Amino acid sequence: TNGDPDLASWLTIPEADQAVAMRSSHHQRKWFDRGHDLLRQRAKRQRCRRTRPPQGLRLMGCPVLIGHPCNLFGPGQYPEKLIPRVLRNCLRGEPIPIYGDGTQRREWLYVKDCVDALFTVLMKGRVGESYNIGEGTAQRNIDLVRTLCRCLDALAPELASKAAAHTNPPFADLIRWVADRPGHDTRYALDSSKLREELGWAPRHAFEESLHDTVAWYLAQRSWLESRT
Repeated sequence: TNGDPDLASWLTIPEADQAVAMRSSHHQRKWFDRGHDLLRQRAKRQRCRRTRPPQGLRLMGCPVLIGHPCNLFGPGQYPEKLIPRVLRNCLRGEPIPIYGDGTQRREWLYVKDCVDALFTVLMKGRVGESYNIGEGTAQRNIDLVRTLCRCLDALAPELASKAAAHTNPPFADLIRWVADRPGHDTRYALDSSKLREELGWAPRHAFEESLHDTVAWYLAQRSWLESRT
């Protein structure tokens, strides 16, 4: 923060309070603007790093290869992430918050496919190159949440009656619309054609089948999920 107390204060504002900071006093608005300036500078530095050889290669001659995955999911993911957080709320009968209109788009890849992609990059990639790792399609957050709810409806119908006031409602009844986060990205997108065309990689696990397996894992490991929230 270079000794700037205002910027240091911005960096310690909890995410839930950022909307308040944006709407309140001019001084707090200044924090908000400085925070966005910091994010823009960070993005600029990241673009620079991705358009030149990694320093480990340039300075030390290390055989550096870089993989840039999209959003991942699978068993054992920490519950702060979207998929396990939605499942946790469903199992507790708590509301599932959907920011804004829920149309923010994300690309999701099963963790085993990511591991396979990284191994492919390690074995076949060109030294000094970076490779985007993605499933190839993006979907809206609300569609993902509804798919998760349908998985739970199929795998744990007996839990649905405990999650709402009437008998066996769909878990999607827990969805609640909330105000969007300030600066919430509308879409994350990446082009993984380089990895596919140059190294011959492609995901081997169908999305909905992998999601079904992930939901089944969390149902079997409810104590693990609850112990980490």
